[in-house]
Amino acid sequence: MLIQRMLGVGGLLLTVFVVAPSIVKTQNGRRPPAIKHTHKNSAPPVSPAPKESVATTSRAKPRLVSFKNGRLSVGALNRTVAGILEEISREAPVAIVMATGVGEERASISFQDVMLEEGLRQILKDYDAFFFYGADKEGPAALKVVWVYPRGKAQGYAPVPPELWASTKELEPMLADPDPQVRSRAIESLIDRKRDKAMGPVLKALHDVDDTVRAQTLYLAANKGLEIPADFLRDLMLNDQSADVRFLALDAMANQPEAAQIAEMMLSDPSAVVQAKAQEILDRLKKVNRPPSANKPSQQQVKPHQP
Repeated sequence: MLIQRMLGVGGLLLTVFVVAPSIVKTQNGRRPPAIKHTHKNSAPPVSPAPKESVATTSRAKPRLVSFKNGRLSVGALNRTVAGILEEISREAPVAIVMATGVGEERASISFQDVMLEEGLRQILKDYDAFFFYGADKEGPAALKVVWVYPRGKAQGYAPVPPELWASTKELEPMLADPDPQVRSRAIESLIDRKRDKAMGPVLKALHDVDDTVRAQTLYLAANKGLEIPADFLRDLMLNDQSADVRFLALDAMANQPEAAQIAEMMLSDPSAVVQAKAQEILDRLKKVNRPPSANKPSQQQVKPHQP
């Protein structure tokens, strides 16, 4: 989902509109108002032109939706609301995201040259909707995204950061965002979506200038089953300035063939936490590699009982 059911989550500010003008629907057996058409036979009779001068005229099929100079026109007769909204999203510079099952109802909607927001309010009068306005580098804020929910179902929802709903392509620029928290959330979303295919961005994030980004990336990679190359882990373990990163790198190498040698090296790490982790690995390996006879109590000969 693009909106999560939890208040207080930081992210984009969304403007919620309670919309109410008119959509003429077919219901209770009523038909929408009849549309008057001008037929050819209603024109006054004219003398037929010579055959060679007859001009062939074709009447263009009216468009369902048109958008020009910031104004929206809709002429829909017995169409699904979802289909109308989809057509608007194609014609106008706004993304319209509908919850599952929304917009299957049919409606007849007609208006001409109204502002985009006003037209959407008319169409969405029977739904809950979030309208998001974004400001570009130049000019005032403009409508960018509309989320649509069944009536009464969006109460209690709160906006979430864009990295949770953005496309994978939109996530990539967030990896270079000045805010380290945005970079961390972006790499988490990328790992969740692409798994092993996210290895390139993951390795790049492990060289991030921020300690927290590096540590969180390494933690996420380990928990999601991404296998960071051993040489890369060794470099982090020996050279990273963050004790958290060194600890996580050492932990990730605990099952490598050279784990004992690595743990011996890390006993001299300046961090007591890293040292303790290294000792834990050594103790475990010694226990695993102990000869079977060393784990069994010595057997003593027992004299047979004599009556």
